[in-house]
Amino acid sequence: MTRSKPASSLICASATTRSGCAALGVMNVPSRSGCPWSTEASSNRVVRQPICCAAHSRYPGAMAEDLELGWSLGVLFREWQRRAQAATASVPHGPRGFQILQTLEGATPRQGALAAHLGIDRTVLTYVVDDLVDAGLVERRVDPSDRRAQLCALTDAGARTLAALRDAVAASEGALLAGLPERDAAELERLVRRAAIRLHVGDDRDACRVVADVAAVLDEARAPARR
Repeated sequence: MTRSKPASSLICASATTRSGCAALGVMNVPSRSGCPWSTEASSNRVVRQPICCAAHSRYPGAMAEDLELGWSLGVLFREWQRRAQAATASVPHGPRGFQILQTLEGATPRQGALAAHLGIDRTVLTYVVDDLVDAGLVERRVDPSDRRAQLCALTDAGARTLAALRDAVAASEGALLAGLPERDAAELERLVRRAAIRLHVGDDRDACRVVADVAAVLDEARAPARR
């Protein structure tokens, strides 16, 4: 008796071979010989098969070249976030706290400008900065040009913490791109940074702030290679 195929079943017709991936779930699906994600190669048997990529849900048998940019960026970002969370666990709010410390290196922006630069809601940023202040990593100062406003600044302890975190995050980013040749990984970082700068500069923001932001990114790009 032939078992009926579940409505949600997917057939992977890819002939590419590779092993190991982070499965998003497991479904009962008919397997075809040669499918790189099958746990068993059989054309007549329903097996437990990990569904490894979102592309399979839309393009059964999709090859790597068919994957959408959005999906690819999402996978990379989620994995970066997971690794960065582990690397920055010692700091309040993890990766977000690290980004704030990194932004404050050599700069004392107003809290509103900091929120706009990082794309964080002002109310949320207030709580994050509060925790960084309580941890002794950041301090608030009165803006001499407008005493109603406050500036955010890195403390000495914050600078030391940032130096340690930067090494840890760099190591996690290196591991994230370890599957690429070193030259390709460096080129990917350069192109992503370039695209980000173009989008950031395109925002309707203070021109001086834009110049300062771009200069900071370029300074980082000129720094010695992380790996």
